[in-house]
Amino acid sequence: TAYENGAQILGFSSHSFVKDDSGCMAENAFKEYSECINSLKSEYDGKISVLLGIEWDSLSNERLLKMCDYTIGSVHCVLGEKSLALCPVDLSRECFVKSVKNEFDDDVTAFIKAYYDRAIFTARKKPDIMGHFDLIRKFNLHNGLFDEKSKEYVKTALEALECVDRDSTILEVNTSAVVKGLQKEPYPSAFLLKRWCEKGGRIVITSDAHKKENLFAGYDTAAEFAKHCGFNETCVLTQDGFINVKI
Repeated sequence: TAYENGAQILGFSSHSFVKDDSGCMAENAFKEYSECINSLKSEYDGKISVLLGIEWDSLSNERLLKMCDYTIGSVHCVLGEKSLALCPVDLSRECFVKSVKNEFDDDVTAFIKAYYDRAIFTARKKPDIMGHFDLIRKFNLHNGLFDEKSKEYVKTALEALECVDRDSTILEVNTSAVVKGLQKEPYPSAFLLKRWCEKGGRIVITSDAHKKENLFAGYDTAAEFAKHCGFNETCVLTQDGFINVKI
């Protein structure tokens, strides 16, 4: 589908294995996954550049960070304070509420802090791309779960962003929540993206597609959003590394 629609580059980045996470690849699937992508590289040689990536979760094996053409560092789950149970932040609103109640004594602030602590841990591994940085707000449309404008939330999120190395890691502007109708603006929020721009950080626009119909979804919206936050360039990953292009 990417080739048929004129794309020059397509990167695959399946979710790395995390125990008890139903949304990731199987524990021993990476070899088969990488062989499949490398086979597609050969099959489409001269037509479209295919890249082997991994969306590396903060609870996954770190060796995967060195085994791909590129890495996206993401946080999808945190460990509960009471039982160390896996608490997904993006599975459903109901799951979010249940995790806060059962594992964090109904303290959403503690859940948020646990999330951004995992984001800091991920950032310090210096992935090529930092994925959906504030995924914690996926089901928080109209501040139904917590107040995104509160001083405490803004401070926690900005402190985590300060741990992302602008020289080694690119921040993803991710359209998926907008495309699904869950949010009004892409990840990350405007206040985070503006701060990243002030720091001289770089961005890459992605659809986080998960299916072929969404490959190019929301790119125009994300580009306008990025410009609103101060950016006039975005990065594109090629076989020779990241290059800057005008938005």
